[in-house]
Amino acid sequence: HGVPRPLVDRAFAVSRAFFQLPAEEKRRFERSAEVIQGYSAVGREDLSPLMRDRAELKESFDVQLFQPGEACLDHNIPSREFREAIDDLHT
Repeated sequence: HGVPRPLVDRAFAVSRAFFQLPAEEKRRFERSAEVIQGYSAVGREDLSPLMRDRAELKESFDVQLFQPGEACLDHNIPSREFREAIDDLHT
């Protein structure tokens, strides 16, 4: 894929640190219908519209990417280090 290993390692490190936080701390960064970036707890997302009785058995953190010069909404990001690691991975 051509992504330098140090960038991948850094992204995994900040992700691992976030997901090791207590549940109540992670919920401070929960996403909503209005804010598409943020944390989703286990069971919060449906597998598909046809299977609403079966929830995803994963937790995730969605990150919105921004173009250079575009206003970056960091209000739902755990830390500057988290934002920088993810941005660096995608540039």
